[in-house]
Amino acid sequence: MIRNLIRHTVSAVVAVLALCSLGSPQALAAGNIDPASKHAWSTNAGWIDFNTDKGGVTVNDDHLTGFAWAENVGWIKLGNDSGGPYDNTDSTNWGVNKDTSGNLSGSGWSKNAGWINFKPTTYGGVTVNTTTGDFDGYAWGENIGWIHFKNTSPAYKVAMLVPGITVTETDDNTSVSELGTTDTFTVVLNAPPSSNVVIDVTRRHRRGNRQPGISHLHVRKLGHGSG
Repeated sequence: MIRNLIRHTVSAVVAVLALCSLGSPQALAAGNIDPASKHAWSTNAGWIDFNTDKGGVTVNDDHLTGFAWAENVGWIKLGNDSGGPYDNTDSTNWGVNKDTSGNLSGSGWSKNAGWINFKPTTYGGVTVNTTTGDFDGYAWGENIGWIHFKNTSPAYKVAMLVPGITVTETDDNTSVSELGTTDTFTVVLNAPPSSNVVIDVTRRHRRGNRQPGISHLHVRKLGHGSG
């Protein structure tokens, strides 16, 4: 439990939160695909990496951006530079869209593999589980055939990092005193943010404790969404 925090220490702790949450620009360039779950499979294109060391794919609220790398056909781009969501009516507005249920639609493009349809009529297309972040289903490449996003044996999948925060306390407890004793805890984002992150800090008196200046610090909300 986070307990007995003194009022005048709140601002200092908030500063620690801000520093721990920002991350580095280099990390954001890789997108928000889980580095431990980043491969889809195509019989003709081979392994397709959605989080490469030269860039990656970002799953936004309503569309995808970035590049995946297929070992046999090279780069696959998930959206035109015009930005999403995409109309997919001509060569200037193509890309992969995502609806609120996680269903993908539209097309990606590869110079060597051609158009890749994320909502083919067969197999139901590709979905993203909005709770776990897991991709599932099949996309269809006109020159490379099926791309499978999740399999049991052999086990592989593509998954996005689900937005959220992890709070780690020192020795599982954060406590300070009016004598000047201080303590620290860290807050880390579980996924690279696509817009400003807001951590809302509130204070409340401990139940039964009416001493002035004694309060709780409670991380209530993380704002995370596309800009």
